[in-house]
Amino acid sequence: MKITKNTTLGDLLDVNSKAINILNKYMGQVSCLTCPGRAQETLEMGALVHGVSKKDFQKMLMELKKL
Repeated sequence: MKITKNTTLGDLLDVNSKAINILNKYMGQVSCLTCPGRAQETLEMGALVHGVSKKDFQKMLMELKKL
C-alpha cells in the first residue's frame, strides 16, 4: 500500500494496525481504531484536526511509510 497524505486512517489501520503507535506519537492519544470517521478522514485531515505541524506531519508520513 502506498501511503500518502490522502490515505484514509481506516485504510492505513486496516493494512497495519501498528500504525496507531505512530499516529499516537504525533497526534496524541487518538481513537482512530474506533472512530466512525476513519473511513473518510485522511492522514492530512487527521493531522490538521489534532494540531500536527507541517514539519511533524512530514516526519509522521516518513515513519508510516517505513512500516
